[in-house]
Amino acid sequence: MKTKSIFRQPIRLPQSLAVAAFALAMGLFAMWAAAQSPDQSTNINSDSNSNTNASADTIEIDTLNQQIEEKRKAIDELKRQTAIYERQLEQQQDQQASLESELFELNDSIKETGTKLELNTVEIESLQLQIQRVQRDIVAREKEIAAQQDELGTLLRRLYETDQVSHLELVVQEQTFSGFFARVQTLHALSESVRVALDRVVTVKKELETAKDDLDANRADLDAKRQELETARSLLGQQELYKTNLLEATKSSEQKYQELLSELRQQSAAVDTEITTLIDQVNQRLKDRGEDLSSLRPEQLAWPIDSSLGISAYFHDPTYPFRKVFEHPAIDIRAPHGTTVTASADGVVAIARKLDWIRDSKGNILWPAYNFITIVHGGNISTVYGHLSQVNVLEGQTVKRGQVIASSGGTPGTAGAGRLTTGPHLHFEVRLNGIPVNPLNYLPQ
Repeated sequence: MKTKSIFRQPIRLPQSLAVAAFALAMGLFAMWAAAQSPDQSTNINSDSNSNTNASADTIEIDTLNQQIEEKRKAIDELKRQTAIYERQLEQQQDQQASLESELFELNDSIKETGTKLELNTVEIESLQLQIQRVQRDIVAREKEIAAQQDELGTLLRRLYETDQVSHLELVVQEQTFSGFFARVQTLHALSESVRVALDRVVTVKKELETAKDDLDANRADLDAKRQELETARSLLGQQELYKTNLLEATKSSEQKYQELLSELRQQSAAVDTEITTLIDQVNQRLKDRGEDLSSLRPEQLAWPIDSSLGISAYFHDPTYPFRKVFEHPAIDIRAPHGTTVTASADGVVAIARKLDWIRDSKGNILWPAYNFITIVHGGNISTVYGHLSQVNVLEGQTVKRGQVIASSGGTPGTAGAGRLTTGPHLHFEVRLNGIPVNPLNYLPQ
């Protein structure tokens, strides 16, 4: 009697195994379908030559990286030169006032500003290169997503075709355990390939979003640097103009320079005395009328002008260009000529000075007058706004916090700028009991 090998006999496998494999395939299909949902922020361009393009993108990004590194080295060198000029200016601070020292310091300031101007230019070029690099990176990520989705589609189609055979048909078709096991292994391998491709799509999409965030940040930095560039360019022009005016006023004579210095000190002292006197008079007048200023006491002052361009000179600033005339009693807030100025708190206008020009007996213009406003607030606090091109309030007028009171000025040679200015800005003082104090202690940071 001939005996058959049991390994040649068909083996009926449990139906649950086929059901499990089928369920796994359907679950992975659902994951893929979710990953295929349209992404409005991603522009996908399929490319049959993806490998060649990827290589070209890599070479281009490497070139951009090299250019960015060159710009970084140039930036470091310009920062080093700027630091040298700053040290030289610090060394000149204690020198006795003379035309020679004034011109020497002014020349160093012009060189420093010129270097900063060049620095801003190189920083802008570097940011533009970084933006190009990020844009190339975004394109590369989009191409990779497209390639991965194509691969994912191919795998899913194969998986779908495999799944068209029901688990019962599979059991019937595969008469051996090894055949059925091979089909299950194929299904498992396809499922794993789908999972890997799906994970890669998710990862690259996250990288794409990060690249887009970097692009937005670089663009914001670029806008800020362009604004700094315009500020530096304006400052450089004003410094050169001030130098020209100084040479014209002194005729390169040390004696005329000392006379000018003495005259400016007298004018500064006269303005300071006027401010203190009128503040006291307004406070006394209000007290005599029984008006209580305590309701006007500001808990905190508001910035009188947009401060986004920064501060060019601080309270008692040792680098203040006119410190040989007087100690700087304010902060100078950079602002384009004609910027709106508002009251820092509720108060009463003590001084609204708008002379525009100082003239001789024949009416000829000698130099710009100093236009300024002083407002008395509660708690013995007052504020001063100087170098104004326009004055929009009257003395004795009550004003509210945020109310428009003037337009800024400060451009040398313009109406209301005064003689002590090197560029457009707002001179802003805070006084306590008539004495100047640091405004930054009263402003939001």
